[in-house]
Amino acid sequence: MTARAQNLTLVAALIIALVLVAYALRKDDGSTSAASASPSPSLSLSSSASASPSASASPSESASSSASPSPTQLVIKKAAFIGDSVAAGAGASTPSKRWTTLLSTANGWTETNVAHAQTGYLRAGSKAPCTADSCPNFATAATAAVQAGVDLVIITGGANDLGEDPATAAAWQPR
Repeated sequence: MTARAQNLTLVAALIIALVLVAYALRKDDGSTSAASASPSPSLSLSSSASASPSASASPSESASSSASPSPTQLVIKKAAFIGDSVAAGAGASTPSKRWTTLLSTANGWTETNVAHAQTGYLRAGSKAPCTADSCPNFATAATAAVQAGVDLVIITGGANDLGEDPATAAAWQPR
């Protein structure tokens, strides 16, 4: 198996693992509200969808749904997706069918997708229409997402870093 094939297999496995972890962490409160996502990746970190939970609840749900989450309970309302072309939606039949949108909708998250082809942990976009500023590497995009106040950042990709200096890749850490 070539190094590229191994990397693609690893990326696919990481995506599946992230989806399973997100599914396991989701809060199943019986609500059916869903986020509607933007049909194309956004270059800014402003929310590309709005998810407002429904205020209506049946009498039997009222007591439990009005309680505040405990300090140890993870509540995710806004999720940012950072990655390469796969996270941007390559291969999806429509933008609403990309895996990031399906995951956000299933969990009632507001989706912010700043994934771009050509990018990686080290590599920023360099071919038109991308520039290093409009399609930053994952570290720069993650820093901006956290500063924008999202609750969850999901980063997928890495194949675009093939050919980068292995020592630089080994030393990479999110800021």
